[in-house]
Amino acid sequence: MEMERNTFLIKIGGSIATDKGKPRTANTGLLKSLLSEIHTATRETGARLVLGHGGGSYPHATAVKYGLKASGSITDANRLGFLMTQLDARELNTIIANIAVELDMPVFPISPSSFCVVENGAIKVGTATPITAALENGYIPLVYGDCIQGLGGRYGICSTESIFEFLCGYIRPNTVISIGDIAGVYDEDPHKRHDAKLIRTVSRSNIDKVLAYAGGSMHADVTGGMADKLVQLWKISAKIGKECHIVDGTVPGNVYNLVTGAQDVPHTTIDAMV
Repeated sequence: MEMERNTFLIKIGGSIATDKGKPRTANTGLLKSLLSEIHTATRETGARLVLGHGGGSYPHATAVKYGLKASGSITDANRLGFLMTQLDARELNTIIANIAVELDMPVFPISPSSFCVVENGAIKVGTATPITAALENGYIPLVYGDCIQGLGGRYGICSTESIFEFLCGYIRPNTVISIGDIAGVYDEDPHKRHDAKLIRTVSRSNIDKVLAYAGGSMHADVTGGMADKLVQLWKISAKIGKECHIVDGTVPGNVYNLVTGAQDVPHTTIDAMV
């Protein structure tokens, strides 16, 4: 059953949820301020919320240590490593849930591995019932990039964006917002070039050129970097017929203003319809 009520899907990227340069280090102060902004904004707009987060310095370093990719075969050499990678992702999920509870934010952690199975790295079989039930009960489902069992002895490490894309087959959100440590997609790496220019809109007219600009992650990230994020958000935009957004969460007020529309925020909009 599709749900038409105003709904936001918002991801807190691993680059901002954690210090990706330091293994297993959460940015608790920044997480608290971001969650507070998100909670205030969604309450003011009356929208439902599905919240997600990346893994950052928790699961990705472990995945690299055990040679895990976005998809592959389960072997004796990586079986425990796959489990440990999932436990790392779950640990960060628990940290974020506990911060949310401190803010009276009724999140309900749900592991994507509990409601879907992958084939060749893509979600093949699944259900959104745990998510829609949590929404109907007044909770904020809290999902994350997860280690997911696959058919035929395979596995998948799915990004939060790929989980969101799957959920969009059941939940029709008003928009999807990805929060990171930069304002969006640039024509050059803004971490290296201070004169890099922000690309405000990605559309059919420039998507190929923008994908060429977008690079990988600066740190260990088995689910890919900005280019992969952009592709996933493009697919979501096409699927739901709505815009998606990438925004800098390190600037106070950015997320609140984007969600409520109170003020214009420098960011990248992905619109597959134009």
